[in-house]
Amino acid sequence: MIPNSPILIILLSVAVFFLTMLAVEQRKRIKKLESELLSRSIVSGKVAEQLVPFLREFRGSLRDFRFIGSPIDGIIFGDDEITFVEVKTGNSSLTEKQKRIKKLVHEKRVSWTEVTS
Repeated sequence: MIPNSPILIILLSVAVFFLTMLAVEQRKRIKKLESELLSRSIVSGKVAEQLVPFLREFRGSLRDFRFIGSPIDGIIFGDDEITFVEVKTGNSSLTEKQKRIKKLVHEKRVSWTEVTS
């Protein structure tokens, strides 16, 4: 049987307090590391967007590619067709806006307008 002494209760309370503080600090470190990892992932994605026209897998002419950046990465202005290009790295996926743009393109709901001044 463990004696019910005030000293034991105080020691246990102090131990719980310090373990709680340690857990809070660990959560902060984990959150910071997750944030840094996300930031690095975003930066590597931005770099990939800029370099994709130079890759062997790129199906288009480098001189015909125009980088836009957002909401899609670029457009290839070919002789016989115009192609919208979105670069994804790792486990990234299309945003809702990009999905809507893709749907509009597949439905051939694309138009031309001229502005004269």
